[in-house]
Amino acid sequence: MRRSAILLGAALVFILLGGVFYYEHLAPRSVACTAEAKICPDGSAVGRSGPNCAFAPCSAISAHHLSAGLYPLYPGLAWNAETATTTLALTGYRVSSQTVANISDLSAISSPFEKYYREKLSALGWSEDNTLAAGGPGSAVIAYRKSGGLIILSYQTVFHGGGSNEPVSCPCDISFSLFSSGSAASPDLPDPHADLIRVTSPQAYASVTSPITITGEARGTWYFEASFPVLLMDGSGKIIAQGVAEAQGDWMTTDFVPFTATLSFVRAEVTQPYASRATLILKKDNASGLPAHDDAVYLPVYLQP
Repeated sequence: MRRSAILLGAALVFILLGGVFYYEHLAPRSVACTAEAKICPDGSAVGRSGPNCAFAPCSAISAHHLSAGLYPLYPGLAWNAETATTTLALTGYRVSSQTVANISDLSAISSPFEKYYREKLSALGWSEDNTLAAGGPGSAVIAYRKSGGLIILSYQTVFHGGGSNEPVSCPCDISFSLFSSGSAASPDLPDPHADLIRVTSPQAYASVTSPITITGEARGTWYFEASFPVLLMDGSGKIIAQGVAEAQGDWMTTDFVPFTATLSFVRAEVTQPYASRATLILKKDNASGLPAHDDAVYLPVYLQP
Protein backbone atom coordinates (compact mmCIF):
# COMPACT_ATOMS: atom_id res chain seq x y z
CA MET A 1 0.00 0.00 0.00
CA ARG A 2 2.77 2.37 0.99
CA ARG A 3 4.70 1.41 -2.15
CA SER A 4 1.68 2.31 -4.31
CA ALA A 5 1.33 5.72 -2.66
CA ILE A 6 5.01 6.46 -3.32
CA LEU A 7 4.68 5.53 -6.99
CA LEU A 8 1.53 7.65 -7.35
CA GLY A 9 3.24 10.62 -5.76
CA ALA A 10 6.24 10.26 -8.08
CA ALA A 11 3.95 10.13 -11.09
CA LEU A 12 2.17 13.32 -9.98
CA VAL A 13 5.51 15.10 -9.53
CA PHE A 14 6.62 13.96 -12.99
CA ILE A 15 3.40 15.21 -14.59
CA LEU A 16 3.70 18.55 -12.79
CA LEU A 17 7.30 19.05 -13.90
CA GLY A 18 6.36 18.09 -17.47
CA GLY A 19 3.57 20.65 -17.47
CA VAL A 20 5.93 23.38 -16.29
CA PHE A 21 8.46 22.47 -19.01
CA TYR A 22 5.77 22.50 -21.72
CA TYR A 23 4.46 25.88 -20.60
CA GLU A 24 7.90 27.45 -20.45
CA HIS A 25 9.34 26.04 -23.66
CA LEU A 26 6.75 24.46 -25.95
CA ALA A 27 3.34 26.01 -25.45
CA PRO A 28 2.28 28.49 -28.20
CA ARG A 29 1.66 31.98 -26.95
CA SER A 30 0.54 35.23 -28.50
CA VAL A 31 3.25 37.74 -29.34
CA ALA A 32 2.71 41.48 -29.37
CA CYS A 33 4.92 42.83 -32.17
CA THR A 34 6.12 46.40 -32.17
CA ALA A 35 4.33 48.86 -34.45
CA GLU A 36 7.30 49.40 -36.74
CA ALA A 37 6.95 49.70 -40.51
CA LYS A 38 9.35 49.01 -43.37
CA ILE A 39 9.10 51.10 -46.54
CA CYS A 40 9.20 48.92 -49.67
CA PRO A 41 10.84 49.96 -52.98
CA ASP A 42 7.41 50.77 -54.45
CA GLY A 43 6.62 53.18 -51.58
CA SER A 44 4.24 50.92 -49.71
CA ALA A 45 4.77 49.92 -46.07
CA VAL A 46 4.70 46.51 -44.35
CA GLY A 47 4.60 45.75 -40.63
CA ARG A 48 5.91 43.01 -38.38
CA SER A 49 3.92 39.81 -37.91
CA GLY A 50 4.20 36.13 -36.97
CA PRO A 51 5.79 34.45 -33.96
CA ASN A 52 9.19 35.98 -34.75
CA CYS A 53 7.79 39.45 -35.47
CA ALA A 54 9.48 39.47 -38.88
CA PHE A 55 8.54 42.07 -41.47
CA ALA A 56 6.00 40.85 -44.02
CA PRO A 57 7.47 40.52 -47.55
CA CYS A 58 7.17 43.46 -49.90
CA SER A 59 4.93 42.95 -52.89
CA ALA A 60 6.83 42.42 -56.15
CA ILE A 61 4.28 44.58 -57.97
CA SER A 62 4.26 48.35 -58.02
CA ALA A 63 1.32 50.24 -59.46
CA HIS A 64 2.65 53.75 -59.20
CA HIS A 65 4.19 54.40 -62.61
CA LEU A 66 2.55 52.26 -65.30
CA SER A 67 -0.52 53.58 -67.05
CA ALA A 68 -3.57 53.15 -64.84
CA GLY A 69 -5.27 51.20 -67.64
CA LEU A 70 -2.87 48.29 -67.14
CA TYR A 71 -3.95 47.66 -63.55
CA PRO A 72 -4.91 45.33 -62.10
CA LEU A 73 -2.24 43.36 -63.94
CA TYR A 74 -3.40 40.26 -65.77
CA PRO A 75 -4.14 37.81 -62.94
CA GLY A 76 -3.11 34.71 -64.86
CA LEU A 77 0.59 35.50 -64.43
CA ALA A 78 3.03 36.24 -61.62
CA TRP A 79 4.59 39.69 -62.12
CA ASN A 80 7.94 41.13 -61.11
CA ALA A 81 8.64 44.69 -59.97
CA GLU A 82 8.41 47.46 -62.54
CA THR A 83 11.49 49.30 -63.75
CA ALA A 84 12.23 52.49 -65.65
CA THR A 85 13.35 51.62 -69.17
CA THR A 86 13.52 52.67 -72.80
CA THR A 87 11.56 50.65 -75.36
CA LEU A 88 11.33 51.45 -79.09
CA ALA A 89 13.18 54.74 -78.45
CA LEU A 90 10.55 55.76 -75.86
CA THR A 91 11.22 56.24 -72.16
CA GLY A 92 8.72 54.83 -69.70
CA TYR A 93 8.14 52.00 -67.27
CA ARG A 94 8.07 48.27 -67.84
CA VAL A 95 6.95 45.25 -65.83
CA SER A 96 7.72 41.68 -66.84
CA SER A 97 6.14 38.42 -65.83
CA GLN A 98 7.83 35.42 -64.36
CA THR A 99 8.48 32.79 -67.03
CA VAL A 100 5.84 30.11 -67.52
CA ALA A 101 7.92 27.00 -68.21
CA ASN A 102 7.36 23.74 -70.06
CA ILE A 103 3.97 24.52 -71.58
CA SER A 104 2.53 22.50 -74.45
CA ASP A 105 -0.10 24.96 -75.74
CA LEU A 106 1.04 28.54 -76.31
CA SER A 107 -2.41 29.85 -77.14
CA ALA A 108 -3.79 28.64 -73.80
CA ILE A 109 -1.48 31.21 -72.16
CA SER A 110 -1.19 34.01 -74.73
CA SER A 111 -4.80 34.26 -75.95
CA PRO A 112 -6.37 35.01 -72.53
CA PHE A 113 -3.62 37.59 -71.90
CA GLU A 114 -4.37 39.38 -75.19
CA LYS A 115 -8.13 39.19 -74.64
CA TYR A 116 -7.86 40.58 -71.10
CA TYR A 117 -6.05 43.72 -72.24
CA ARG A 118 -7.90 44.12 -75.55
CA GLU A 119 -11.24 44.27 -73.74
CA LYS A 120 -9.91 46.28 -70.80
CA LEU A 121 -8.06 48.91 -72.82
CA SER A 122 -10.77 49.23 -75.49
CA ALA A 123 -13.34 49.93 -72.77
CA LEU A 124 -11.08 52.72 -71.51
CA GLY A 125 -10.77 54.35 -74.94
CA TRP A 126 -7.40 52.97 -76.04
CA SER A 127 -7.01 52.14 -79.75
CA GLU A 128 -4.75 49.46 -81.19
CA ASP A 129 -1.89 50.85 -83.31
CA ASN A 130 -0.85 48.29 -85.91
CA THR A 131 2.04 50.45 -87.16
CA LEU A 132 4.05 49.25 -84.16
CA ALA A 133 2.81 45.65 -84.27
CA ALA A 134 5.17 42.76 -84.82
CA GLY A 135 5.07 39.01 -84.47
CA GLY A 136 6.96 35.78 -84.88
CA PRO A 137 6.83 32.17 -83.71
CA GLY A 138 5.38 32.35 -80.23
CA SER A 139 5.92 36.10 -79.97
CA ALA A 140 3.99 39.31 -80.47
CA VAL A 141 4.17 43.07 -79.96
CA ILE A 142 0.81 44.82 -79.57
CA ALA A 143 0.55 48.61 -79.16
CA TYR A 144 -2.27 50.85 -77.93
CA ARG A 145 -2.54 54.65 -78.03
CA LYS A 146 -4.71 57.18 -76.24
CA SER A 147 -4.40 60.96 -75.73
CA GLY A 148 -0.62 61.12 -75.97
CA GLY A 149 -0.03 57.84 -74.16
CA LEU A 150 1.40 54.60 -75.47
CA ILE A 151 1.05 51.06 -74.10
CA ILE A 152 2.98 48.11 -75.53
CA LEU A 153 2.15 44.51 -74.67
CA SER A 154 4.57 41.81 -75.70
CA TYR A 155 5.50 38.21 -75.15
CA GLN A 156 8.22 35.90 -76.38
CA THR A 157 8.80 32.18 -76.37
CA VAL A 158 11.79 29.88 -76.08
CA PHE A 159 11.05 26.62 -77.90
CA HIS A 160 12.61 23.38 -76.73
CA GLY A 161 12.16 21.64 -80.08
CA GLY A 162 12.94 22.47 -83.72
CA GLY A 163 15.05 25.35 -84.98
CA SER A 164 17.41 25.93 -87.88
CA ASN A 165 15.51 24.51 -90.87
CA GLU A 166 12.96 22.63 -88.76
CA PRO A 167 9.68 24.13 -87.46
CA VAL A 168 9.89 25.12 -83.81
CA SER A 169 7.79 23.13 -81.36
CA CYS A 170 6.77 22.93 -77.73
CA PRO A 171 7.29 22.20 -74.87
CA CYS A 172 8.39 25.78 -74.49
CA ASP A 173 8.82 28.67 -72.05
CA ILE A 174 6.93 31.96 -72.44
CA SER A 175 7.28 35.34 -70.71
CA PHE A 176 5.27 38.55 -70.99
CA SER A 177 5.91 42.26 -70.49
CA LEU A 178 3.95 45.52 -70.28
CA PHE A 179 5.33 48.95 -71.15
CA SER A 180 3.75 52.40 -70.88
CA SER A 181 4.97 55.84 -71.87
CA GLY A 182 3.47 59.30 -71.78
CA SER A 183 4.87 60.11 -75.23
CA ALA A 184 2.76 59.44 -78.30
CA ALA A 185 5.44 60.40 -80.80
CA SER A 186 5.88 57.61 -83.35
CA PRO A 187 9.50 56.44 -83.26
CA ASP A 188 11.39 55.91 -86.47
CA LEU A 189 11.57 52.13 -86.62
CA PRO A 190 13.62 50.78 -89.52
CA ASP A 191 12.45 47.44 -90.91
CA PRO A 192 15.52 45.18 -91.08
CA HIS A 193 13.96 43.24 -94.00
CA ALA A 194 12.67 46.21 -96.02
CA ASP A 195 15.61 46.00 -98.40
CA LEU A 196 15.31 42.20 -98.77
CA ILE A 197 11.63 41.27 -99.03
CA ARG A 198 8.35 43.22 -99.08
CA VAL A 199 4.91 41.67 -98.63
CA THR A 200 2.08 43.59 -100.32
CA SER A 201 -0.73 41.18 -99.41
CA PRO A 202 -1.93 40.29 -96.88
CA GLN A 203 -1.13 43.18 -94.57
CA ALA A 204 -0.06 42.59 -90.98
CA TYR A 205 -3.00 41.68 -88.76
CA ALA A 206 -5.32 41.24 -91.72
CA SER A 207 -8.17 38.74 -91.48
CA VAL A 208 -7.61 35.93 -93.97
CA THR A 209 -9.55 32.92 -95.17
CA SER A 210 -8.43 29.75 -96.93
CA PRO A 211 -6.84 29.79 -99.44
CA ILE A 212 -4.49 32.68 -98.64
CA THR A 213 -2.88 34.42 -101.60
CA ILE A 214 0.45 35.99 -100.70
CA THR A 215 2.09 38.52 -102.99
CA GLY A 216 5.08 40.81 -102.81
CA GLU A 217 8.64 41.13 -104.02
CA ALA A 218 12.00 39.87 -102.83
CA ARG A 219 15.55 40.26 -103.97
CA GLY A 220 16.93 37.45 -106.08
CA THR A 221 19.18 36.43 -103.20
CA TRP A 222 16.07 35.43 -101.20
CA TYR A 223 15.22 32.73 -103.77
CA PHE A 224 16.83 29.47 -104.77
CA GLU A 225 15.75 27.92 -108.03
CA ALA A 226 13.12 30.68 -108.32
CA SER A 227 11.28 29.85 -105.10
CA PHE A 228 11.35 30.00 -101.31
CA PRO A 229 9.33 28.27 -98.52
CA VAL A 230 6.17 29.76 -96.99
CA LEU A 231 4.52 28.40 -93.84
CA LEU A 232 1.44 29.18 -91.76
CA MET A 233 1.73 28.66 -87.99
CA ASP A 234 -1.26 28.81 -85.66
CA GLY A 235 -1.30 30.37 -82.19
CA SER A 236 -0.04 27.21 -80.51
CA GLY A 237 3.10 27.00 -82.69
CA LYS A 238 1.72 24.26 -84.94
CA ILE A 239 2.39 24.45 -88.70
CA ILE A 240 -1.05 24.10 -90.33
CA ALA A 241 -0.05 24.88 -93.92
CA GLN A 242 3.11 25.12 -96.01
CA GLY A 243 3.96 25.77 -99.61
CA VAL A 244 6.29 27.59 -101.96
CA ALA A 245 6.42 31.18 -103.18
CA GLU A 246 7.40 31.33 -106.86
CA ALA A 247 9.27 34.10 -108.61
CA GLN A 248 7.32 35.91 -111.31
CA GLY A 249 10.42 36.81 -113.28
CA ASP A 250 14.14 36.14 -113.61
CA TRP A 251 15.39 35.43 -110.08
CA MET A 252 19.09 35.40 -111.06
CA THR A 253 19.57 39.01 -110.00
CA THR A 254 20.14 41.12 -106.93
CA ASP A 255 17.14 43.30 -107.78
CA PHE A 256 13.60 42.82 -106.46
CA VAL A 257 11.60 40.09 -108.18
CA PRO A 258 7.79 39.74 -107.70
CA PHE A 259 6.49 36.55 -106.09
CA THR A 260 3.18 34.86 -105.41
CA ALA A 261 2.15 31.95 -103.17
CA THR A 262 -1.07 30.25 -102.13
CA LEU A 263 -1.63 28.43 -98.84
CA SER A 264 -4.70 26.40 -97.91
CA PHE A 265 -5.48 25.48 -94.33
CA VAL A 266 -8.06 23.05 -93.02
CA ARG A 267 -11.09 25.00 -91.91
CA ALA A 268 -11.88 22.50 -89.17
CA GLU A 269 -8.67 23.55 -87.41
CA VAL A 270 -9.68 27.21 -87.30
CA THR A 271 -11.34 27.13 -83.88
CA GLN A 272 -10.70 29.16 -80.79
CA PRO A 273 -8.08 29.97 -79.69
CA TYR A 274 -6.37 29.49 -83.09
CA ALA A 275 -8.72 31.89 -84.91
CA SER A 276 -7.42 34.77 -82.82
CA ARG A 277 -3.91 34.79 -84.24
CA ALA A 278 -1.57 33.03 -86.65
CA THR A 279 1.74 33.81 -88.33
CA LEU A 280 2.79 33.66 -91.95
CA ILE A 281 6.47 32.75 -92.24
CA LEU A 282 8.32 33.62 -95.45
CA LYS A 283 11.70 31.91 -95.26
CA LYS A 284 14.78 32.68 -97.27
CA ASP A 285 15.67 29.59 -99.30
CA ASN A 286 19.04 28.81 -97.78
CA ALA A 287 20.69 26.44 -100.24
CA SER A 288 23.87 26.27 -98.15
CA GLY A 289 22.06 24.85 -95.13
CA LEU A 290 24.28 26.94 -92.86
CA PRO A 291 22.35 28.47 -89.92
CA ALA A 292 24.25 31.74 -90.33
CA HIS A 293 22.48 32.24 -93.68
CA ASP A 294 18.95 31.54 -92.36
CA ASP A 295 16.46 34.38 -92.49
CA ALA A 296 12.70 34.79 -92.41
CA VAL A 297 9.90 37.35 -92.26
CA TYR A 298 7.04 36.82 -89.80
CA LEU A 299 3.66 38.33 -90.63
CA PRO A 300 0.89 38.15 -87.98
CA VAL A 301 -2.61 37.49 -89.36
CA TYR A 302 -6.04 36.54 -88.07
CA LEU A 303 -7.53 33.31 -89.44
CA GLN A 304 -11.22 33.28 -90.27
CA PRO A 305 -13.33 30.19 -91.07
